[in-house]
Amino acid sequence: MGDIADSLINGEFDSLTGEYIGKPCGYPRSIHRNGPKPVNYKSEVYMLIFKKGNPCNISHIQISLIVERYAHEELKLQQNVKETTVYKHIVWNKERFKAWYLATYPQYNIL
Repeated sequence: MGDIADSLINGEFDSLTGEYIGKPCGYPRSIHRNGPKPVNYKSEVYMLIFKKGNPCNISHIQISLIVERYAHEELKLQQNVKETTVYKHIVWNKERFKAWYLATYPQYNIL
């Protein structure tokens, strides 16, 4: 019983069905995906900002600074908040971000 449990934990066997998958990778895994695809919040925000392409040539660094400013000024989040958390807040309330973005950066009016 211990060997099977170790094989499941190491990822050699499927964690849902117990089928052999292949070489162990060090973490439990499955070849069967029944749930929804994971959301990449950062790319969702980029698509929100770059809806009509990138005519203003905004770099990824500028976007991260815009997102950081939104987190501190509009959302009133702490300084040490994770970037992923801010992206989640933006995706959950897109309209609020759009309104703030258009008011704060009218020169980048590309939404």
